Amino acid sequence: AGRILLEASEATPQLRKAYPYLFTHGSWQNLFLFRGRNWNTEVCAIMPHTCHLLTSEIPTKPGIPFVVPNNEEIVLFRSESGAYVGPHSGAVNNQINIHLTLTGGEGVFLHVAGERRELRAGKAVCFQDSFLHSLEHTCNSKSGCAERLSLVVRVLHPEFDAGSLAGAARTDAEGSLAEWSEAAALKHEVARLREEYRRDPDLHEDFRSVNEEPCKGPAPNMTELAQAQEIFQFLSVPFESSAGRGDVAKSDEPAAVDAIVMLSNWYDRTSKMRKVLELAEKHRNAPIILVGGRGRLSSIRAAELDGEAHATLARLLVLLEIPGELSTIVTNRVVAISCNECPTPELRAACGCVGNTGFNTDRFMDWAAQHLPPVPGRPRQVVFVEESYLVRRVSATVLGRLSGAFGHAHNLTTMHATVVDARYDEGLEQVMEVHGAMPSAVLHLMAQEVVRLHNYSVVSSSGKRQPTLFPRSLFIGDVEAAVSAFTSTGQLPQEPVGDSSGFSGAAHRFQDLLGKAQEISRRWDEPMARVSRDRRLFWRCVAPRETESTSNAWTVEEAPGEAWRFWRQPGKNSEQDGDKTCTSATCA
Repeated sequence: AGRILLEASEATPQLRKAYPYLFTHGSWQNLFLFRGRNWNTEVCAIMPHTCHLLTSEIPTKPGIPFVVPNNEEIVLFRSESGAYVGPHSGAVNNQINIHLTLTGGEGVFLHVAGERRELRAGKAVCFQDSFLHSLEHTCNSKSGCAERLSLVVRVLHPEFDAGSLAGAARTDAEGSLAEWSEAAALKHEVARLREEYRRDPDLHEDFRSVNEEPCKGPAPNMTELAQAQEIFQFLSVPFESSAGRGDVAKSDEPAAVDAIVMLSNWYDRTSKMRKVLELAEKHRNAPIILVGGRGRLSSIRAAELDGEAHATLARLLVLLEIPGELSTIVTNRVVAISCNECPTPELRAACGCVGNTGFNTDRFMDWAAQHLPPVPGRPRQVVFVEESYLVRRVSATVLGRLSGAFGHAHNLTTMHATVVDARYDEGLEQVMEVHGAMPSAVLHLMAQEVVRLHNYSVVSSSGKRQPTLFPRSLFIGDVEAAVSAFTSTGQLPQEPVGDSSGFSGAAHRFQDLLGKAQEISRRWDEPMARVSRDRRLFWRCVAPRETESTSNAWTVEEAPGEAWRFWRQPGKNSEQDGDKTCTSATCA
């Protein structure tokens, strides 16, 4: 249980409120490893040993239909002193809960069918889920008020078999039993196990090859850090069209804003949400549009909610639970566009209309065409919130979408875009700290951003004429002048418009930067490729860690509408809380 506890502790920042209708007070949170016959690969990236132990054991009876979708589940539960979960029961009597306490069992009592048991760390209790059960977490005067972490494995009752369903025409989980095939179910399970065992030797080799240090990579020298700093400064420059002057990001009296947009992705959603809340307080009439899908790098919550946009929405609604006249955000002010909003069943299943920056921008433009249509003589003012070194590519993508080449209702004349940096007051050092497990990873990620800018702005040399996503004038030289040229003539310059050093100077500086980025990419290609072969390693080594603690995520003393002030003072509650890879021309 010790190694499981270590992994569970690493996963605690991902825990979320568990069944809020069951508990009246305290803190009770959960995180699913296995649910609805599916393994959550994002969670398994954080808890690989735990998943490895259980992946060949669950489902326990693949040749028998489930009665309800949650007949078998694996879930991590966390509670704190003062938590009380009221009496409840499962929907059916064919499932057993195996409740393994990892830490903090003292003072935690489980009540099942009138019997009261105190939990003990390292020990398990089992009970049939249809019996009425409840949980209370109290303070222990001797050991204090410790958090309790438990791993609960729900399995089918050992006496449940195919004969138990005799006479039944359907189940809630499977639908018509006449259409359910035991042979097909077993074939699917064999294929799943074969794939799992095929992956294991590669994963073990990855661990052995780096002496149990899978995140290890070359340490950058002073020259490389200086080059990385130069790249970071280039990529992190916010964009604001001259027509939209008023400094919407910082001004005390900003110009009117028609929409605040967050193109959600896998990268550090916390800082973006903080900036969105700050802007929302200043621009109280602007709707907030969240757009994002899911993919290899998606967050755990996004996998559960079918898209990063809904994962972000869920967090915002928790922080802003009390809407009202004085609140910054009320429910009808926020729009989330994710996989479920794709137009066809096929696209919804594959989450094929959102996910990369280009698709996310397209979906916002579709929304704006209906809800913020062009107005003669009055350009729409839209603020996009992005994360540090992603700012310049997002700016180029948004401006490219408005250039007229993609057929949207809006163009650079009818919509003025501002792209602000969610970490405008932080530097490269702070961003590297977010990647604590593999700090050099951010150097490779930044270098790849420069390479993408180059690749997305040149015509393919493969023989097929592939349209560019944006011209070089939208990220090199005087970008504002290029946009102004479009508003004046209707034509967007393809090559950079001269800045103070002239066209050749801007182009030369970018070529120099591109060379440095390519060198950095080559230096860290091997360690990044190694951890990218298995998403569990990727999440362990590369994915940024959110900075707020689990407790802070639920404790906001001020009115929820002003929650961003709480985030700007992270030490305020410290005493009480502690602390698609894309090659298509339509991506970006």
